[in-house]
Amino acid sequence: MGLHRGKICQVCRKDKLTNHLLHRLIKHKSKPIVFPNGIDTITHEKIEHLVQRVWNSKGRFLQPSLGQNIVSAQMNAWSDEFIPIASLQSELYGQARLDIEPFIHIKNELPICFEDSAVFVTSQHLRTPLHSDERHALLLHVAGRKRVVIIDPETSDRFPSRLRMLLRLRSISGTQDDLYQADNYLLRDMRFYSFDLHPGDVLFLPKRWLHDIESLSNTISFALRLQEN
Repeated sequence: MGLHRGKICQVCRKDKLTNHLLHRLIKHKSKPIVFPNGIDTITHEKIEHLVQRVWNSKGRFLQPSLGQNIVSAQMNAWSDEFIPIASLQSELYGQARLDIEPFIHIKNELPICFEDSAVFVTSQHLRTPLHSDERHALLLHVAGRKRVVIIDPETSDRFPSRLRMLLRLRSISGTQDDLYQADNYLLRDMRFYSFDLHPGDVLFLPKRWLHDIESLSNTISFALRLQEN
């Protein structure tokens, strides 16, 4: 069978994430799911309050290389000093990270591994390049708009040499529209998802799924790593 275009799939969307449903997703190794109405224990009023608290806080700062729009802990170094998060709205260009526990208290409601979780504040146009995580995760998006590309490991694992080439995109600056087109040779025969996250959305992201995240505006997201047992 000849090669064909990469298949852009529609991400599954469900109403609201409950604790019971989350345990089922972890157990059955679900595909990515977006919950537009968030988590049942976190109201829109709580989200607005979280956003204000984050902007009024300080965090460590990750600055991209000159002329680049990609940022990651593998390529850039976190600052030793803590910077005012509000400075990312005007003065600074980069990404800030904050500890998650001062902002969200749901230890007994969701199986969250707090030591691996964090709040990320990202400048407009920045990308967190292609990578995967060792744990299942929830991405609680609370401010701005993010675009997410996710690649199904069932298809990427079939083409190891092409996957190695695809991972080189981690060091290439540019937009997702430039890099992840369906007729890109590296994506042929692969299933991948491309969609936007809006405030209040929650993304269930299974482990081992490669993903690239681009901030289309200044954004704030809570990355919640999950325990499987």
